[in-house]
Amino acid sequence: MVTFYTFFAMIPKGKHPISVCMGTVCRVRGSEKLPEEFKRILGIEAGETTPDGKFFPDCLWCVGAYGLPPVIMIESL
Repeated sequence: MVTFYTFFAMIPKGKHPISVCMGTVCRVRGSEKLPEEFKRILGIEAGETTPDGKFFPDCLWCVGAYGLPPVIMIESL
């Protein structure tokens, strides 16, 4: 049950989650480049938490905001 819902996790997530939409429209507008920027800036892969526990960058699938690509949600569930 826990693994089905993204709101629940088996491992601690950072205090400030950052989610990038990887839906088709967002990918066409460049969202696939953002996980590499997380790695460059934060020193971690998407889906990992920074050593200080502050940030948790992650990728998710379409959020339905087709007029605003690429969509990045910060501290939003």
